[in-house]
Amino acid sequence: MSTIGLALKVYSVVPCKNILIPIHTPEHALIAVERAFELYPFADTTLYLSGTGCVQRKWSLLKWRKTVTAVPDHAMINKLAAKIRSVYPGSRVLVETPADEQPDETYYWQLITRHNIDLVLLVKGETENMLPSYASFPVPVLVITPGCLNHPIRSILLPVHGFVPETQVHASLMFAKKFNAQIYLVTILGSDETHSKQHVDAFYLTYKLLMEYGHTPYYKILQGSHDTEMILRYADQVKADLLLTSLERKRSVTDLLHPLSALQVLMLKPHIK
Repeated sequence: MSTIGLALKVYSVVPCKNILIPIHTPEHALIAVERAFELYPFADTTLYLSGTGCVQRKWSLLKWRKTVTAVPDHAMINKLAAKIRSVYPGSRVLVETPADEQPDETYYWQLITRHNIDLVLLVKGETENMLPSYASFPVPVLVITPGCLNHPIRSILLPVHGFVPETQVHASLMFAKKFNAQIYLVTILGSDETHSKQHVDAFYLTYKLLMEYGHTPYYKILQGSHDTEMILRYADQVKADLLLTSLERKRSVTDLLHPLSALQVLMLKPHIK
């Protein structure tokens, strides 16, 4: 079996059986649930709700700065779970919330491991922060906005950098087949010749790989130095519905994603252990 085949075997993206939805607001949680069941049939999927449901807040004054600490609202999240079960009869919705403090990276890591989570689904709003350091999570992270709801996946954007993104290639192929969508390849070349050659080589090999699997992608080579901004502009140009990228700690596409955008961002790691 090839390394590509091994990557697909270890890192299956579709379908996801166990989805974690961190709760910050009930409204966004319902959006996440609806999107989850648009992508994956609820009969085969278990949703795990966790977080604070930030309705209670404690204010303190520290060095002339105000800080906010969200307190878990267990009753609200359990009520939300009951509502989801009534809207989607037969769905499996489980609740697990932290005892008395804002959930952190370690808490989510343990929850992901304990319940064999396949996907973390986040909704980006206008004000609330995303999860702390979600780039460290050992599973895919799908970031959506309220604007993507009921927006079908018809175009998939796959950026290529200095290596062949094997995991993203297989994810794009699976989503393309599932939704009859078109894949768009894009790479960005800068002024450094060595850097540019690596990108061109990886871009060509990625194109060839997709062709070998029976999908002819559209493709574009851009020139510039602001990768994130250029990728988002190109996504808007081709009306991309889904962007496949890597989990990164530095400034990412999700930082610049507008809450009203219809673009969804699925962040993947090259290998899952």
